[in-house]
Amino acid sequence: MPVPPLRVPALLGVVLGTAAVMTGCTAAGSEVPGDPSPASADPSPSSAAATAAPAEHPEGWLVYAVPSDDYTGLPTDDPEWGSEIADSTVRVGWLDGGDQLAVVASGSGSCPPVATELRVDHDGRGMIVIEDRRPVGAGCTLDLSPHTTVIPVPPELDPEEPLEVAHLGVLGNVRLGAPPTDG
Repeated sequence: MPVPPLRVPALLGVVLGTAAVMTGCTAAGSEVPGDPSPASADPSPSSAAATAAPAEHPEGWLVYAVPSDDYTGLPTDDPEWGSEIADSTVRVGWLDGGDQLAVVASGSGSCPPVATELRVDHDGRGMIVIEDRRPVGAGCTLDLSPHTTVIPVPPELDPEEPLEVAHLGVLGNVRLGAPPTDG
């Protein structure tokens, strides 16, 4: 029996909507095939790799590639947060008594925002570059979830200088102040 012409668009909408929900939205903590950061990843900030030797940028910056220690969610330890960045979904704070930084950015769960670079100039001022991790050939979901990247702090970074954060073409500044003391 043929489907009446008025029901075809409605059925098509139901089928496409169901497919979008099934492929685009997953429960927090569930694994997605091809996701580079599975839910079973160790979310403890203490698992960050040591800071590698920096590359020299033509403009005089020392550029540190950020180790791939990132996970969906907030830090398990309570960071000492710096000042808020106006109109931003990014927070930066001290971890491990000042040995590491927690960079928390909110974005798509399927294309999470990840800190990829920490640049430090000759005066000790720093810039964290955040990029959305977009799988090749895949779209991003419209959910909004926090994603944490843990960065080892290089000795050249001056904690008293404002830290610049670049995400989605927007620059912001955060003041961290002196790292906390372990005592």
